[in-house]
Amino acid sequence: MVKFLQFIFLITVSFTTFSQQIEIKGRVTDDNGTTLPGVNVVLKGTTIGTITDAEGNYLIKIYKPSDILQFSYVGYVTQEITVGDKTVINVTMLQDLTKLEEVVVVGYGTVTKENLTTSVIKVKTDDIPKAANNSVNQLLFGRASGLQVTQISAEPGGRIDLSIRGRGTPLIVVDGVAYPANELNPSSGVVTLNNINRGGIANLNPEDIESIEILKDASAAIYGIGAANGVVLITTKKGKAGKINVSYDGSRSFVQNMSYIEPLNPKEYMELYNQFNKDYYWASKNMVPFGTREQRIPASLFLYSDSAISNAPEATDWLGMVLRNGSIDNHNINISGGNEKVLYYISGNYFNQKGTMVNSDLKRYMSRFDLGINLAKFIKFNASLNLTRTNYTNGMSGYQLSGSGSQGYGALQAAIAYPTLLPVKDSLRNYSKFQLIGNTASLLTIQDKTEQSAIFFNTSLDFTIIPEMLKARLLYGNNYETALRTFFVPSDVFYHMLYQARGAIDNSNRQNQTFTGTVSFEKSIKNILNINIIAGYEQNTYNHFNNGLSASGMLDALTVNSMGAAPNRDQLTSGKRVDKKRSYFARGSFDLLDRYLFSFTYRYDGIDKFWPDNKYASFPSGSIGWKIMNEPFMQSFTFINLLKIRASIGVTGDASAMINAAYGTFSPDTRDQAYFDNGNTVYTPYYLASMDLPDLEWQKTLNTNAGIDFGIFNNRISGSFEIFYDKITNLLNDKTTPQLAILTTIYANGGQQVRTGYDLSFKTVNIASSDFQWDMTINFSHYLYRWEERYSNMGLRSYVGDKDPVNAIYVLPTKGIIQIGDPIPAYQSQLSNGLAAKPGCPLFVDRNGNDTIDDADVLMYNTDPKYIIGFGNNFKIKNFDLSFFFYSQLGAKDFNNAYAWASAKDFGSGNNNGTTSWIKDAWTSENPNGILPGASYDEDVMALPARSDVTLQSKDFIRCRNITLGYTFKSPSSFKYFNSIRVFGDIQNPFIITNFKIIDPEIQYIIVKGGSAPYPMARTYSFGININF
Repeated sequence: MVKFLQFIFLITVSFTTFSQQIEIKGRVTDDNGTTLPGVNVVLKGTTIGTITDAEGNYLIKIYKPSDILQFSYVGYVTQEITVGDKTVINVTMLQDLTKLEEVVVVGYGTVTKENLTTSVIKVKTDDIPKAANNSVNQLLFGRASGLQVTQISAEPGGRIDLSIRGRGTPLIVVDGVAYPANELNPSSGVVTLNNINRGGIANLNPEDIESIEILKDASAAIYGIGAANGVVLITTKKGKAGKINVSYDGSRSFVQNMSYIEPLNPKEYMELYNQFNKDYYWASKNMVPFGTREQRIPASLFLYSDSAISNAPEATDWLGMVLRNGSIDNHNINISGGNEKVLYYISGNYFNQKGTMVNSDLKRYMSRFDLGINLAKFIKFNASLNLTRTNYTNGMSGYQLSGSGSQGYGALQAAIAYPTLLPVKDSLRNYSKFQLIGNTASLLTIQDKTEQSAIFFNTSLDFTIIPEMLKARLLYGNNYETALRTFFVPSDVFYHMLYQARGAIDNSNRQNQTFTGTVSFEKSIKNILNINIIAGYEQNTYNHFNNGLSASGMLDALTVNSMGAAPNRDQLTSGKRVDKKRSYFARGSFDLLDRYLFSFTYRYDGIDKFWPDNKYASFPSGSIGWKIMNEPFMQSFTFINLLKIRASIGVTGDASAMINAAYGTFSPDTRDQAYFDNGNTVYTPYYLASMDLPDLEWQKTLNTNAGIDFGIFNNRISGSFEIFYDKITNLLNDKTTPQLAILTTIYANGGQQVRTGYDLSFKTVNIASSDFQWDMTINFSHYLYRWEERYSNMGLRSYVGDKDPVNAIYVLPTKGIIQIGDPIPAYQSQLSNGLAAKPGCPLFVDRNGNDTIDDADVLMYNTDPKYIIGFGNNFKIKNFDLSFFFYSQLGAKDFNNAYAWASAKDFGSGNNNGTTSWIKDAWTSENPNGILPGASYDEDVMALPARSDVTLQSKDFIRCRNITLGYTFKSPSSFKYFNSIRVFGDIQNPFIITNFKIIDPEIQYIIVKGGSAPYPMARTYSFGININF
């Protein structure tokens, strides 16, 4: 009986113990707050386990608080958590950066990074701050080795150029379809102000981009024509199977102009005006202290009186009228999801930028729809539609065309040129006027707007003919854009030496259609040889049409709304361009024994720009690779994850510089029109604009590249190093014709250029724990772009070397300023066709000591940077994230055209008024310590063999591109409304280290007349929120 009771007791205790198991539940997400279905949850040391459901939830029972739960998922770091006294355990899974097999997009396909044999850099956009960025190009500063990103203009939507290894604009391909590399910008009719400098990959929302690949070497050969400058492949986001995912990203940015040109106040202006004018007069008359004649000041020489200077008027803030603080509102929402039958992705974007210059704004609406449908087991349909509407207000910055000079100044140039002592309006309430320059306030009343619309559509059908072996694809893409620009000058604005109402309407349209058909074969032969082959046909048609109307003399109230009512309808213009291209291509890759890699591409391109005999050309390439880490003798080196050497060679073609240049054309000559029948009949003659050139051929580039890829310590340290040599032959360019020829220049093949250099990419995962992550990236590039063989009959000066850099500049060196009483070398005065050398002139250096300043004394500098560097760090500490990124260009020198605003000789004149505070550094007879030339120096009238180095400066800079700090709130498992919320702050362009004066060295500018006044670079403070629902 006792034993029976003991048995009953033990059974009871066992059931009681079983009934006291602890129930643990929770939700598993990734570091972005997205739930993860299918995560393995196991009680460590047992076979007890479960997996998360479609919403990332799990439920498991344990025995005691000391039990440990293991969470594992492919591509993520396995985590172990001791239960303790918790009954709800939410887990954030972190990607295993050391074990992900990265897939890289290449021409018409993909390949794993381990099997890549060419030079392709992948840029992941997830960690790049996007709050204040309105174009894809802005994401790429310093992010890829070998890629130079140049800020041409800082205006809203401003042009940002991409250059791969020193080449021109690369080919842009989005989801397999060629995409415009620059924005569609209509001209402004007969008005000579070109105040728009926009460009970059517009009409594509940065938030919709999944990845960007940069093809730098022979890997671009499969794209044939246009690929000579490299290729940028952009892959957009698609829907993923699973529950619906909704996310919102919104930000508000505050924008401030960085340091810019500072004007003189009225008192400073009058004092310097007097000093420079006296110095100029004394120097021109050879008076003391510049000569031996007695010093005097004639009554005819206008000078401000001491009384006027003492009672100087209050300063007019001309720059303050034009420059202001700006702002950016950026809102994105996307919805994605699907199942095994249907995948979808929908996004919308609203971007509103108030520029830091008055009348300079951008407002853009974008939406994107992507749909994938499995019509059957062997047919998949995909379609995407991208819609964009952009409205610009065009600010009056920029530069003039046609040599219009100061009468064509925009508002920003006028604001610098106008002395601050002038009032906005005179006593008669009319706009004050200085020289031939329009009044700043009046120029701001000019109306200049651009409206752009774009529809980008592509659709594809994918056929599985033999599962996992043979597939086919048909792709059609149609990109259509239209842009309308209206420009109106009111009648009370003095512009181009006239008080007259003027208006212009310009319309541009362009369409690019692409059809591609491919067949791909993939086969693995007993794990010995893996074969991947693709072949296809592609056809591309490009259409561009533009028309415009200019008129003058209309009523101000009509503006451009009734151009027909204007008494003077000045000009009617139109133009059309059609380019057609047909191509056949193939790519094959072979992996032998998971060690030896071979790849080839071939493209046969035909384009209608050339005559029939030269219309088609072949562009082959080949590459090899050796995965050393998989060799048997390397297996003892377990810390090496990747060690591969590779080499490639290939040919690419280019005809982008040509617009029907091989065929003769005629153009109307409106200057020599003849009138008959009392002016009722007009005859317009035509002249030969270009001639037939049947021998014109393709420009070709031979690309060679060799590199090594490495990864050690579970890829905690990884990177690549490569060297390249590119040779461009049959250059297409203008060639000077003999003097008696009908045309002064014709297009011709000739000359050779070479690009050499190396690229380094380096990444480290310094810390990778559940609470702390830290990774670092470094990109370093060096290149030299030089001549190998010059064109014939170039007529070069003797100091120009046959193999100098393509973008070289030549300068005559100087050494300080000639002071009063200094001996002046004889050769110094021999250089002047006007004033003889005087104190205040720069002292030229006779480098070879022959007592003559000639070609032998000229130095050469390169305007291209020698080194391009990107450096970034990303930190994640629990829920905090911090990142910073630096971008640098070193080794370039160029002339600083802002010096034109500090010309002592031109002080008070129209083109270069010298109204900036920088002119206080100029030499005068009372300021012998000045470092800039004085009023006695006029370089324009001197017979110099080259431009002096007075305005030459180093363009080296180190820019902090971004500093970003964020915090992520993770929702509890019981809360169903959102997965995570991240708030962040970001500073773009917080500081720059440079010796380049006044103007930002990164902003490029072109100037015909007068001083440079580019749109100022800005510093942006952004605050935003990311919500994953």
